[in-house]
Formats: sequence, C-alpha cells, structure tokens
Amino acid sequence: MEKITDRLKKYALFRPVLENYGIRTITVTVGGAILNLLFAFCNGIVAWQYSSIWYGSIAGYYLMLAVQRLFILFSYYIVKKKSKDAFALAKGKQAVYLANGAVIVPLAIALAVASVQMVLSDRPAKTGDIMAITCAAYTFYKIGMAIRHFIKVRRMKDPFLQTIRNIGIVDALVSVLVLETTLIPTFGQMDQDMRLIVAISAFVIVSFTIGIGSYMIIEGTKRRTKMNRNVEEEHE
Repeated sequence: MEKITDRLKKYALFRPVLENYGIRTITVTVGGAILNLLFAFCNGIVAWQYSSIWYGSIAGYYLMLAVQRLFILFSYYIVKKKSKDAFALAKGKQAVYLANGAVIVPLAIALAVASVQMVLSDRPAKTGDIMAITCAAYTFYKIGMAIRHFIKVRRMKDPFLQTIRNIGIVDALVSVLVLETTLIPTFGQMDQDMRLIVAISAFVIVSFTIGIGSYMIIEGTKRRTKMNRNVEEEHE
C-alpha cells in the first residue's frame, strides 16, 4: 500500500490529496456523499418493490446524509471565502459544527419513529442475497472509515473536520442497523426474539446518534460563547 501511495505522490494530481489531510477529507466527503446517494437509490428501489416504509425511510435518511455532507463543504467554502481573518474563519467553522449537530438530532428522532414502525411491522421485506451483500460491504467500509477518521481527527481541533468525522460515525451506526434488518429476514425469520434484538439495537443506535448531535450542540455553543468572551476581554 505504501509503494502505491509513493508512486501516486509523483503525480501532481494526487499529491495534494495524499499529503494534505484536509484536502483528502474533502475528497472523501464528496465520495461519501455520492455513496450515500447510491445507497439511498438502492433502498428506494427496495422500498418501491416491497412497499416497505422502513426502506423508504432509510432511503430518505441516506439522502439527507448526502445533502448534509455537501452542505458542510458548501458552508465551509462560503465561510472561508467571506472570512476576513482567522477569528472569523474559526467562528464560521463553529457555526457549521453547531448547525450540523442541530440537524443530526431530528434525523435521529425520525429514524427512531421508522424503527418502531419496522419492529411492529407484520411483514418485513425479504430483500435477497444481493442487497444483503451490498449492505454488508457498505457497513464494513463505513465502520472502517469512521474508525480511521476518529483516530485522525481526535488529535486535531478543527470543527470542520470534527463535523465530517461525526457525520461519518452516524452513517456507520445507521448502516449497522440497516444491515441487521436486512440479514434477519433474508437468512432467517423475524420472530419475537429477533424483533427484540432489533428493537434494542435501534434504541442503542438512535440514542448514540442523538447523543452525538446533542454533544455537538452543547460543545458548539460553549466554544462560541468562549470565543465571544475572549473578544470582549480583548476590547476591555
């Protein structure tokens, strides 16, 4: 892998992406948005084919994640373009961080409602092997990327990168739930025990997602208040 990376660095097109983590994150974010759109399309097809409210909700959820990822990049571009100094840029990044935390919470609540409907449904969709394999591949990829970004961004203090990292974690969490609800009807039976397992998983994942959004709101508010206080103290 290192040999491939070294070879790619020789080309001007790939060098900025490989050497600059910020640029690499932006590139991965665009790729993630495209992947979200494709997965939303797949779930939308399944929802239409099986008249499944659950897969329709998941399609909408992934569509919103794609929009949110692109919104982050667009917001960062606007903030960076209009910021006259480092303080304005930092304040703008905090605003993006805070706004995305506020978006994650209602998305998680909507997911909770869809999860309840899915658990109570008398006829969960049996999607077939191809969809199950696709979900598994998507889930493992997202979990790997989420862990990688978590380790990388943990040492950084950039709200922009932290926002993208948190969206990646939310994406990975939801993909686990989708994989679970796809595998059980496909290779087994959604009996009462399985419904209980799915219900517990959904509760944990939704709670964790709400926790991420709430943390972003609280932490973003604290940071913004601290920044404003520092400015006031400097002018006294």
